[in-house]
Amino acid sequence: MNKKILYYINLSTLLLLIACNKDMAINNAIDTAKPTLQLVNSYPLNIEEPSGLSLYHHHQLLCVDDHTNAIFVIDTCGNIKQELNYIGLDLEGISYDPQSKIVYIVYEQEHRLLAIDTAGIELNHWIIPFVGGENNKGFEGLAIDQTNQRLFILNEASPGKLIEWDIASQIINKQTELTFALDYSGAYFCNTDSSLWILSDQSQKLFHISSSSQVLSSFDLKFDKAEGIAVDETNQLIYIVRDTKETNKLYIYKLVE
Repeated sequence: MNKKILYYINLSTLLLLIACNKDMAINNAIDTAKPTLQLVNSYPLNIEEPSGLSLYHHHQLLCVDDHTNAIFVIDTCGNIKQELNYIGLDLEGISYDPQSKIVYIVYEQEHRLLAIDTAGIELNHWIIPFVGGENNKGFEGLAIDQTNQRLFILNEASPGKLIEWDIASQIINKQTELTFALDYSGAYFCNTDSSLWILSDQSQKLFHISSSSQVLSSFDLKFDKAEGIAVDETNQLIYIVRDTKETNKLYIYKLVE
């Protein structure tokens, strides 16, 4: 074979191998690329025992005080702007529906779900039929699917469960046992893709799960006592409240895809 022809064959083979390896490297980079959490800021929170957290109107948040059983309106720097005219009993999870202007809350030990208006007037309440969650391990988190008008109630442990409750029919659609964390302390329903964000105090993690409760990704928080979560889906900001007794805080993270 002509040496010149052989040279060009070998050169073509080499270039082909380089191109294939480059494509494989790009594909591997895409496959292994994962979203990350970047801490934007943290602010002291003058609430005795912050627990449930929810988005509210006018770029504000609702935060439950588990000690006083009060509900506070706070800004995104953790400053208290208002207290709702409502005092509960064993308050934990909270979720605000901007369509109906209704605030939903749960009582931990009684397995009670309540609906109040923004003036603090009780509109309705329901006892959710649920077995488990004894010894202060009951209903902890609450999240709303605004489009389909469903509430997701999170039981902390013994067992850890996600309860889907239909607002219109006032019945449980399904209950899913959760096994990916040591406990479950807060929840947020993502209305853009029907996924959920789940906090775990003991595991010190934030989980992003699918509508079928499969873990899509998880993030180390590097601190315990993460109690409540709310997500600004438009700006990809995640708000987390921490109950440390000494220095309660509001953390703001940026989700970087």
